[in-house]
Amino acid sequence: MWTVTPSPDLVGSVFGLFEFSPNAYCRISPSGLVIAVNVKAGAILGLSHREIVGTPFSVFVTESTLNTFNRFLCDCAGSSGSVHVCKLPMYRRDGAEFLGRLETFSTGTGWCTSSCTFALEDLTKLVEAQGVLEKRDNELQAATIELRNLTNHVMNIREEERRRIASDIHDDLGQRLTAMNLGLHWLSTKTDDQPDFVHSRILELMKMNSDTLSAVQDLARRLRPKLLDKLGLKDALVMLVADIGKRGGPTSKVVYEVARATLDPIVSITIYRLAQECLSNILKHAKANHMTLTLREEDDQLIFTAVDDGGGVGRKEQDGNTSLGLIGMRERALHLGGSFSISNGEGSGTKVEIVIPLSPKDTYDNA
Repeated sequence: MWTVTPSPDLVGSVFGLFEFSPNAYCRISPSGLVIAVNVKAGAILGLSHREIVGTPFSVFVTESTLNTFNRFLCDCAGSSGSVHVCKLPMYRRDGAEFLGRLETFSTGTGWCTSSCTFALEDLTKLVEAQGVLEKRDNELQAATIELRNLTNHVMNIREEERRRIASDIHDDLGQRLTAMNLGLHWLSTKTDDQPDFVHSRILELMKMNSDTLSAVQDLARRLRPKLLDKLGLKDALVMLVADIGKRGGPTSKVVYEVARATLDPIVSITIYRLAQECLSNILKHAKANHMTLTLREEDDQLIFTAVDDGGGVGRKEQDGNTSLGLIGMRERALHLGGSFSISNGEGSGTKVEIVIPLSPKDTYDNA
């Protein structure tokens, strides 16, 4: 039988790898005494090699976690060759406490014939970094919530301002233009003895005044459709689609499958504004010929989809972070606890989907 004796150079090389490894190592005897320790481990514990060797390793473990450490050693002793990891508070030489991570593996078969080697790691900086990251993450979340609340507040103020301006335009400016039209009509009946050009000019002014009145009414309707408040969301969407058609938009239809008699006013105006934005985007970018707006109620959720047969959307648009219009749509949906998505439709075109949770039926029916 051949007997192999390691050369002194090989032994020295192995010792050097252990002693000067960038990782911290400790080797413990079956009785729990430190047999060997390298430079890195000594630096973590704040002691020299001579001071550590022969010392019970348990002196570096806090009293509150000593039982945990002992159970950990028992696990190591009972499973030869297995790797075990433990995190627990430990002490340095000066009494300072730090969070240590021990990774052990036995080097023989059982404690009676083997030692146990620890890879020791000081997690203090990692814990501090995690604390900083967690704090910044909490601050970011708080800032996001605050910004979202501010955005919602601005949207509510803008909606109320739109309502007021629309009312002022309709009730004040609209009435003045109507009165002016009546006055011009009366004047036209008093021009029989005037030259023809005077009568023609009055008719031109009447036409101009009527066109202005129609434009003012259209502006008031787009700011805040009275139909939405008087007759509800379905009729308002139908009117919106018809108006887009008059302005050269695609052939559109509304599919309304909502069982509730009424919806919360905030939900109604949100869906209406989302539909407005979808139609506006189609007029500007999609070059679509057909579009379908669908609103359906399903499992206490309101699902709004807008599907067209236009050119579709790119990756940036699907992310929804580049367009202020898409960002606004997402914020409106999130304001009501919902979700927003935009994607390419089946075959071609674009599909926008917004899902908004609804309260129990009696909440809105009694509103």
